[in-house]
Amino acid sequence: MKICFLTTSYPQYKSDSRGIFIYKLSEALKNYSDINVTTINGYKYLTSGAGILPNLKMSFIAKLLFPFYITHFYFKIIKESRKCDIIHANWMLTGLLAILSKPFHNKKIILTERSPYLVSTNNKLFMMLNSFTFKNVDKLITISKFSKEKIQEKYKIKDVKVISNGIEKILISDKKKLREKLNIPSKVNVILYAGRLTKIKGIEYLLNAFYEIYKKNKFTLLIILGYGEYLETLKTNCMNLGLLNSVIFTGKKKHEEVIEFMQSSDLFVFPSLDETGGNVLLEAKSSGLPIITTKDIIKEGSNGFFIKKKNSKDIKDKIELLLKNKNLMKKMSYNNKKEKIKTWDECAKEYLRLYKKN
Repeated sequence: MKICFLTTSYPQYKSDSRGIFIYKLSEALKNYSDINVTTINGYKYLTSGAGILPNLKMSFIAKLLFPFYITHFYFKIIKESRKCDIIHANWMLTGLLAILSKPFHNKKIILTERSPYLVSTNNKLFMMLNSFTFKNVDKLITISKFSKEKIQEKYKIKDVKVISNGIEKILISDKKKLREKLNIPSKVNVILYAGRLTKIKGIEYLLNAFYEIYKKNKFTLLIILGYGEYLETLKTNCMNLGLLNSVIFTGKKKHEEVIEFMQSSDLFVFPSLDETGGNVLLEAKSSGLPIITTKDIIKEGSNGFFIKKKNSKDIKDKIELLLKNKNLMKKMSYNNKKEKIKTWDECAKEYLRLYKKN
């Protein structure tokens, strides 16, 4: 079976992290099927960084490039789809282009909607495009239960399937040795955030919470791992709060280094305002970190705590509750380590079964 795998985001060089989960999934699928990854290279002002939608908001050049990009992609889909049995689109835009080009290929279309913004948007134009696309694909997939329920509620679509992302198997390393390697003090409580540094991730609320924690407990350290357009704003916030010596910005790290930082930390905080189910949460869970998040990936009180969005006090209270209760932290860590998390191979097999049904 030949699959035309459409994506707007895909690594273009070895250390490129854009669409890395698409790369991991496509590589796992290649063990079982003939996968043709179809994307458009170039157009860096449009596709780099956080992706197309944020760039369209911020960049005039991105707006100029967009019509050329979608036209280029449209004709590439027509060409590549003739060689395949099924089209698997990732993100609404590629699904829409696959539908519009269907008179030329007449192939079944599976769409995995991955965008946190598009799932929750109230923008009338995007809602119209979403509705048309979601209702005209042959199968609609989301990567989290939250996104499935959002789509069912907003677009009245009953048949939505959840296939969460996979992760690579993580081997637990010695925390003490890792802290020595990463130059992290052995006696501090390390709070970790990892992900893109954008406003939608809610990191400013974590900083404000940490400020209140640090005033009472100097043996705490906040590590912010990642890069993005919000970096300088966050550094300015740290300076204004007097936290430059207690907050570490690591910048962009390789995947294996991200895992090392996770296994050197004591807890993971992900205060995202609108996220479909980042892989970083699955990796933090597999690394045995108690998780404090706004997302539906945890069991309250068993392996982490939910927090309210845009609520620094709630973040502060949940972090302090864990830091004061080491037994609870150990329990949550144990529960996360023992939980079986889907690998990329298992994820690929789920999609393979879906391909065969369609």
